[in-house]
Amino acid sequence: MQLSNHAVAQMQQRAISETTVGYLMEWGRKVYDHRGGVVRYFDKASRSQLLRHVGPEQGKQLENQLDAYLVVTTSGQVITVGHRYKRINRN
Repeated sequence: MQLSNHAVAQMQQRAISETTVGYLMEWGRKVYDHRGGVVRYFDKASRSQLLRHVGPEQGKQLENQLDAYLVVTTSGQVITVGHRYKRINRN
């Protein structure tokens, strides 16, 4: 997984861990943004799968990170990360 300099800075500013980014890449739902990127986020199904996978103990620690999202290029580089405050448009 490649991270852009912008993504690294956003991770530090927004307190999003590399573990969360890894979980998003593996378990997050994919939605194309129609600009050449892919948005990955935890929807209800992927959230429950992840919590089942990591167990209740680590699930409690991840609870405040489950609203995170990231944007990936088609070549696989993470452009940016953030916390969702609104729905992601899936049109």
